[in-house]
Amino acid sequence: MTVISAAEYLDMEWYGVDRRGGLAVFCSAGAGNLSGFVLENQERADALIEYFQGAARITGSRLCLPKTGPAERVAREFSDRGLYYFDADDGTTPGVCSLHAYYTKHSEPRRPLRYAELPEDIREILSHNLMETEDFSLADVIRIGPARDRFPNREEPGSTEGEERAPCVR
Repeated sequence: MTVISAAEYLDMEWYGVDRRGGLAVFCSAGAGNLSGFVLENQERADALIEYFQGAARITGSRLCLPKTGPAERVAREFSDRGLYYFDADDGTTPGVCSLHAYYTKHSEPRRPLRYAELPEDIREILSHNLMETEDFSLADVIRIGPARDRFPNREEPGSTEGEERAPCVR
């Protein structure tokens, strides 16, 4: 088991499960905080990336923010696979990245993929990636507390993972 050092990562694609069994992908762009379960085991993180990048498209998607070109393609590729897509770029200025430690929802699937639909080996890996978020469909911003080794001089808050509700453009 290889532990990921949050102090050294540049960009990380990681996956989480909400309390209702919904699935989301988070792209950190080197700015978004990583959940502790992401840093625990690089092999698990890599296995999830491999699985979801090879997953079939099962639905259509809705963009939550205006996107064109490669940014639209990436958002749709994730959500067409049934995943909610959150990014450290807040999407406020099309074509310009405005990176933050929190994640903003960029797209959502028309028919979300559910944890229970996944193969047993992927469910086992994702059982380590359970989040406090009740329902990704209702969260447009998700905050993750900083990992200790990324900010060694900062005290880790008790529980900063949470969500803020803002209207998603449909």
